[in-house]
Amino acid sequence: MKKIVSVFLIFLICSCSLLIKQNELTDEKIKEKIVTNLSYLKNCKASGIINLSLKNFELKSNFLLRKKNKKLRIDIFNSGLLGLSPCTQAQILFDDSLHIFLPAKKILYVFKQNNKVNLNLDLQKIVRESKNIEKMNTQFIFSLSDVELVFDKKFNLILIKYEKVKIILNNYRNNLPYNLTISQNEKEIASFTIDKWSFDESNDEIFRLNMPSDVKIIENPNGNELNK
Repeated sequence: MKKIVSVFLIFLICSCSLLIKQNELTDEKIKEKIVTNLSYLKNCKASGIINLSLKNFELKSNFLLRKKNKKLRIDIFNSGLLGLSPCTQAQILFDDSLHIFLPAKKILYVFKQNNKVNLNLDLQKIVRESKNIEKMNTQFIFSLSDVELVFDKKFNLILIKYEKVKIILNNYRNNLPYNLTISQNEKEIASFTIDKWSFDESNDEIFRLNMPSDVKIIENPNGNELNK
């Protein structure tokens, strides 16, 4: 009987201590922890395998992602036999607009930003400016305009919702995601398996696309133009 009482008392003490710790996490402290966990997105590099599944188009290849402040570049390439002759299949650049360059076709698609679409989502800013934090089970949810961010109990970002687009991040190790999936209208369009993260600051020249003078530029392409 004494053992049962002792175990019960230990349980009560632990429960009370956990409750106190949860109550100590004010909204400002939660925001602070999350902003700290997102700091890796300011300047980073990631490499691995990408699977693309677009209309009439599927691709499995290597990728190299580089980010510096609000600029983001993704190079998609085939490493070639034994990695000796890499061939660039696509270069994607996010700045004030979205640029997709296909070297083999000498085509540059330009998606210009408008008032409804903001390509430069500042996740830390969204967290800071969110007035309310929705706490659901072991998740924290932030909303600002059309963007919703979901974080797990370790304050890691696990979901971004933006209009009809969802980005799921998982397989975290040391607060870094190693899997990322993008879907639109509930259909998966891209998945990234990350092999390596690094945090060397990229040169600004990296965020300029080197294109031939005879490149064909198509602005805000429609579906038919993308499928050519």
